[in-house]
Amino acid sequence: MAVPFSVPSRAAAAWFHVGSTSSFPNISESGATTLATCTQDGHGPPCKVFEISPPDAPRPNVMTEVEDPQEASLAGALQDQVLVFRYRGKFHAVDNKCPHSSYPLSNGAPFDIEDFGIVLSAGLTCPKHGWSFDLFSGRADRGNYRLKLWEVQLRPPGGLGPAVDGRSAAVSLSEEHEVRLSSSFFSRPYPSATTIASKWRLLHFASDRAMARTYDGALLRLASLQSNKAITSLFDPPNLATASTGDNGKPVDLNALAIPEMLAWLERAGLTVQDLTRLRCIHVAGTKGKGSPEARCVVGRVGTYTSPHLITVRERIQLDGEPISQDQFARYFFEVWDAFTASARSKSLKDDLDISDEDLEGPGTKPFYFRFLTIMAFHVFLQERVHSAIIECGIGGQYDSTNVIPQEAVTATIVTQLGIDHVGMLGRTLPEIAWHKAGICKQGRKCFTRQLASSDSERQAMATLRQRAHEAQAPLVEVPDGEVQAWGGVHRSRAAQSLAGHFQKYNQALAVGAAMEHLAVLDPSLRRPEESIQWLREVPEICTTGLRQANLRGRCETRHDGSTTWYIDGAHTSESLQGTAEWFATQVADSENPQTILVFNQQDRDVSKLLQELIRGTKDQAGQTCFEHAIFTTNEPRPALHGEAPRDVSVQQTALRCMEGLSPLTKCFVTSSVMEALMQVSDLASKAGTSGRRTVVLVTGSLHLVSAMLRTMEPGAEL
Repeated sequence: MAVPFSVPSRAAAAWFHVGSTSSFPNISESGATTLATCTQDGHGPPCKVFEISPPDAPRPNVMTEVEDPQEASLAGALQDQVLVFRYRGKFHAVDNKCPHSSYPLSNGAPFDIEDFGIVLSAGLTCPKHGWSFDLFSGRADRGNYRLKLWEVQLRPPGGLGPAVDGRSAAVSLSEEHEVRLSSSFFSRPYPSATTIASKWRLLHFASDRAMARTYDGALLRLASLQSNKAITSLFDPPNLATASTGDNGKPVDLNALAIPEMLAWLERAGLTVQDLTRLRCIHVAGTKGKGSPEARCVVGRVGTYTSPHLITVRERIQLDGEPISQDQFARYFFEVWDAFTASARSKSLKDDLDISDEDLEGPGTKPFYFRFLTIMAFHVFLQERVHSAIIECGIGGQYDSTNVIPQEAVTATIVTQLGIDHVGMLGRTLPEIAWHKAGICKQGRKCFTRQLASSDSERQAMATLRQRAHEAQAPLVEVPDGEVQAWGGVHRSRAAQSLAGHFQKYNQALAVGAAMEHLAVLDPSLRRPEESIQWLREVPEICTTGLRQANLRGRCETRHDGSTTWYIDGAHTSESLQGTAEWFATQVADSENPQTILVFNQQDRDVSKLLQELIRGTKDQAGQTCFEHAIFTTNEPRPALHGEAPRDVSVQQTALRCMEGLSPLTKCFVTSSVMEALMQVSDLASKAGTSGRRTVVLVTGSLHLVSAMLRTMEPGAEL
């Protein structure tokens, strides 16, 4: 996301020479290096600290190096010190004084800022209280504190301006190049560091105020909230081992805290569980296929809440099948944001707490990303007088943020096909995961699920679902595959290409059943699906209209570009890749000798197992190796800039070796960005085109890859 305010350097800027690039060791490991104490490759500490003499000193505005960065706080006033270091190939210069604790940041550690495996930025953690700051915007991870940033340029020795026509990124790093800092964003030729810091903060504050009630302003604040990945990482084994303990000395059960905390946040937003009873909801949980049913249950005026999004966050909250507008998003976002701020201010006054207005207004008084959007979705649906809503769980069901919906608001629930996912939070077996998903069952409300029986683990999972539904006094409607195949699914319109997978008929059946039950709860005179599956053979037209028109980006999506056809699906589990393989092989079965290309990535799961399922699925349908070429790429949209550290492609290299073992005839490539993968496809398609062959491309393995691919293909798309 772009920084909201950018000040270009001026030709008359004052620059401080701080040494050659070779004197700054490159830190390449996230969070593993304490700047002032760690050595790199035989060098000294991988950072330097410089002190600027104050304007009233005998030699004013002179920058001198502090000999020992670890003792920087003893060398002089921190507010007049600048910290310089190189992390993953990029140089960073910041005030050495932590804006929150006044502790020297030279004792901190740099790290990658990620969301769902995608590196968004870089940060620096202050070790005193654990606060972190974005090195590209200066923003803190909580409160409204900002770290002052300095401009860095790489210049040839003795050069007066940036190297190579002002494009410092074009300069290759070598021992001869110099690192210089600019301090004159402002009119005074040599301002003190204190003046710079205060004016920088004022400029950012003015920018934020100007954007306070705009869509961009809402996105900036949303990005400042704690990410979902940061929350799910708490369930990784290393974090669980060091989890906080309760009064009994045992580790705190983070799952058990989820619903009480969500209820507290709901109250702080000015909402109650009683308010939610005004909605009538179909609640959906499951590893794959969650997005398909609710997109199809379009009956009357309906609101949908789904995750994740691919192009714009507005996709998560939809009204009548369309994302809410930018104006609607901004309006409702700030209504919720302000409610949290007002609640925090009220508590601060009541308890006589000394909290600044900036901290009260900032992200520190707000829930994490998914909880905030969940509460915002409830607020939107209530304000827009949505009577029918489809609410999709984020992770699991029992402890998911959406599971504060009361029984009175639920008309039906769906548990889509189960798969191994989010094992830290949900467990490593299908029965364990089934236990969590079935947590959305509500007393007296039917739960629709696909009947699984092809393996012992599936049969055990079904037993768990039945037991959980029985405990909740919720009728469980099991839909057998044989009945679904006899029914045949709903024939789509030509426009609804993104739900074309043959396997989608199973999700269709669950959607139809839940829609019929939903309508019957609203109007008891209507026929409702019974535990007997006969209802599937006489589905009323009102329940199939939405199915014909449903269109979900990145799910079985087909795109045509000249002689190249793209098949794009965000499958990322073994089970979902089986369906994707079947869909793709079926689509290309009738093509005349097309050139077939796979574009794949998966950063977090067993790549070998996923590729085995994909190759097995395509071979089962086509009877031979399906892919002539395979491109393994990161999720990064663009190539690394000159001066940036090379991208880590070790996962992609592992995938390449696996593919060579599974399909020796497939020619494999590794790229470090989606843009480079697109260029590789274009080159291969151009060569095939000279002999009159068409090219078909399957993009799969990760929703993050699909998101980056669609954004790259559609450069004008909203970010």
